[in-house]
Amino acid sequence: MQNLQYIGTHVPEALARLAQQYQDSGNFKDLVAVLAARWQSVEDKLWTLFEGRQLPNATGRTLELAGNHVGADRPVFGPAATDDNAYRVLIYAKIAENISYGTVPDLYNLLGALGVTSINLLPTYPASLTVNFISNSLVLSCGCIRAILERATHPISFDITEHTATPFGFEGNTAAFGFNVGQLGNGA
Repeated sequence: MQNLQYIGTHVPEALARLAQQYQDSGNFKDLVAVLAARWQSVEDKLWTLFEGRQLPNATGRTLELAGNHVGADRPVFGPAATDDNAYRVLIYAKIAENISYGTVPDLYNLLGALGVTSINLLPTYPASLTVNFISNSLVLSCGCIRAILERATHPISFDITEHTATPFGFEGNTAAFGFNVGQLGNGA
């Protein structure tokens, strides 16, 4: 919710809004300050509760409830089983999967949500894609990229290659993906 903002200045704002005839009244001014402080306390507690429920800040059971809501149950094994950050990436990927129409921009968004870089989608005749990327996410060690992409793009088949930190390429140019030094990537 982009339109919500935390207000941490209830007391000074309330005192500044007092009518002129009450600016010098000590008792009334103190009463307004006490009431505004109570509202500030309520806002502080509600804001903490609100922030804890948001996906980027959620942990434990709250994160599992968010995952269940979008259809991404916490895995039983793998990094996301115990690591909230890895599970959060899976939830973001499930959200991207749920709103995907299988278009190329949707695939870029989905792979970006999974935390991969150097994404290269190459169309292959007649109706498939070759997907190349460099992994930099904890979640990718589970080998679930192919399953996530296939669920997001039902009719398209994939040939997926994950490039390692030292790709097989020309010496001195790791972006070349040609010959000489480095190691071959893993097929997903």
